[in-house]
Amino acid sequence: MHPDIVPLFRDVDDALSEIVERGRLLHQFLNNALAASLTQASIRQNEDTRRISAWVAIGVIPTVIAGLFGMNLGGIPGGNHILGFVAVVGLNVGLCLWLYRRFKAAEWL
Repeated sequence: MHPDIVPLFRDVDDALSEIVERGRLLHQFLNNALAASLTQASIRQNEDTRRISAWVAIGVIPTVIAGLFGMNLGGIPGGNHILGFVAVVGLNVGLCLWLYRRFKAAEWL
């Protein structure tokens, strides 16, 4: 190899090393951007899950109370009177509103 072209190979090697290093930096940058995007998606999914869970919890109360009174068991207090019905509906509404406020205060809704 002619001694005059050896420095040219060193220049090519330096340029190639710089290009490889830039490629590594871009790869790392893209990986970090992807990780940030996945984290944001996970946070949104967790918020949606909390919201759904809160609404399910609110819906469970009337379901349980209606299930108990719908079993046609004798001896349920107020089961034969209109005031018993009003009390059960009031209890349902009151408990659901209480849960709604609690979840709203906890920023689940």
